[in-house]
Amino acid sequence: FHAVEYSHPDEVPCQQFPFYLTTGRVMAQYQSGTQTRRVPDLCDAAPRAFVEIHPSMASRYSLFDGELVKVISRRGEVLVETRFSTSIRPDTLFIPFH
Repeated sequence: FHAVEYSHPDEVPCQQFPFYLTTGRVMAQYQSGTQTRRVPDLCDAAPRAFVEIHPSMASRYSLFDGELVKVISRRGEVLVETRFSTSIRPDTLFIPFH
């Protein structure tokens, strides 16, 4: 182990982009899904991309669970369904990358 000095992120939430956006895997898919998307049961478990958002934050933006929304970041945009979750921080969005 080596101690490192903390440095702040280069991009933080602001008025135009008020959330942290994180990406990752879901249990039913692996990497890009090139193999797991061929297995019907796994595909049924995670059929499409979504954005996970805390219900209190969704309420502030008048969003409904399962609603189709456009998520725009400094790097691009994507059209996905909302999925409410109390396990995510209110200032953070999660989108699977596969």
